[in-house]
Amino acid sequence: MSGKKSIITEAQANTIRQTAKDDPHKALKDLQAVVKVNAGIKQARHFSIDAITNTTKRRTPQRIVGSLDQEFSSDFDRRTLIATARDIFLNFSFGKGILRQHIKNVIGIGPRLQATTADDEFNKRAEEYWTQKKDRMDITGKSFSGTMRVGEQSEVVEGDYGIMLLRGGKTQFIEGDRIADPPGSKQQKNRIYVNGVELTKAGTPVAYHIYNRGKNPGQMKYAKRVEADNFIHCFRAERFDQARGMSWLTSAVNDLQDLRETLDAVKGKWKLDNVLGIAITSDAPESNELASLWGDLTQFDSTNSDGNTEDRYQVKLEQGINSFELRPGEKVQSIESNTPNNNFEPFTLLLIRMISLVLDMPLEIALQYFTRGSYSGHRASFLQYFESVKGRRAEIEQTRLNRQYRWTIMRGIKAGELKPPKPGVVPDSTSHEWQWPGLPMLDADAERRGDREGYKLAVESLSSITGRDGKFWQDVSLQRIKEIKWIIAACEKEGIDPCYVLPIAADSGQEPIGKTCEENNNTDTGDEE
Repeated sequence: MSGKKSIITEAQANTIRQTAKDDPHKALKDLQAVVKVNAGIKQARHFSIDAITNTTKRRTPQRIVGSLDQEFSSDFDRRTLIATARDIFLNFSFGKGILRQHIKNVIGIGPRLQATTADDEFNKRAEEYWTQKKDRMDITGKSFSGTMRVGEQSEVVEGDYGIMLLRGGKTQFIEGDRIADPPGSKQQKNRIYVNGVELTKAGTPVAYHIYNRGKNPGQMKYAKRVEADNFIHCFRAERFDQARGMSWLTSAVNDLQDLRETLDAVKGKWKLDNVLGIAITSDAPESNELASLWGDLTQFDSTNSDGNTEDRYQVKLEQGINSFELRPGEKVQSIESNTPNNNFEPFTLLLIRMISLVLDMPLEIALQYFTRGSYSGHRASFLQYFESVKGRRAEIEQTRLNRQYRWTIMRGIKAGELKPPKPGVVPDSTSHEWQWPGLPMLDADAERRGDREGYKLAVESLSSITGRDGKFWQDVSLQRIKEIKWIIAACEKEGIDPCYVLPIAADSGQEPIGKTCEENNNTDTGDEE
């Protein structure tokens, strides 16, 4: 005997043998089906994911290496992970809160566009055209910033989502679970299909297969094949061979469930402690001696399990549980477990920190937990997180925003809705930048002083300073010029010296250009008193 386990069980083998006596052809088909199912289960054990696997034992070391998409042995496994992650963020307040915190910091109100071609007039037209079109793109009527927030949630929780580019400049968003392999009759022999993505042998996506939802929950019906040129697939790739996205929270799902169960258990224990927060000892009390303490005491006869009659006492409480029935000599002890104990908060914070790291988010930002530690320490965590946010925003620009903007602008030029740039600027007609909202400040005064010193030392620029506030430095400069002009005109009209109203250059850390107001007022005209 080789000692290797058979791919079918003894019970399955006996059933097939009995079938073979009457119908050998059917027995052969049954054998093939059983082998196929068992082989799939065996493979799934090698590529199992903790978030969708029930196990109480330590995981054995993995011996098979495959692509990330092969971690799902079937489309059912992918749907199981999506459903589990959705449930956590639907019913667990902390899960929902940390997700919303991530979306608020990364997306906020959405990015602003600045066209950067060599044609200034075209830049203005392109920006205006984009402003008019972006909130009318979604076929369901959602705003552009709203689709940005929902899209980021879809990537974090479900792994990916898609955008179909429709005729007329409209877009339609496709949730990740609606992308799946087509029926066998729709598949081509020279193509590779990976969870709804149709690939060439070289791994290039050529099409995506979309399903529509049925009337019943979980029911899906094949809809269409969408060419890759008309589809934007948004997901964060973790491996080179990856064709579909996987939820960022795959490794944190079990920790989130543990945290949820722990909090529920602590709350339940705490409620029980408050309900049973008394201790009554009954040793055949006389008359109504407990009445002044707990309530009315009533003595009555009751039949026990042996059929004999014995005395019982009932104490009716004014609050909490209605009554206790006690035998003579019985005792009701209070339940005191010091719940939650002193170790509960440190352990909970450690668990939350582990979960937040999946989103590159420090604990202080995840919980707005700035009650401990110094300003310098909090600022260091804040700046490190901001670098992570900038990296995530760059990914969003590459996977979705740039392509969506170029598609919109080129459609507008082709349809005659947008006047093209000058002939020499055509190759640069879609050059642009995105300006994202800034993150909130911990201490505005301290950080402004730091910006001022950094600008003096030439380690900061107007662009870097205004960029943290989600603004373009050109817009800020032009706005300041408009304000100064308005102040000067208003002062001249009222006969007031503008020097008393305009901000002093020295206060901003900048060297004054020309003479200051004081120098102008003290200029010697040569007249004697």
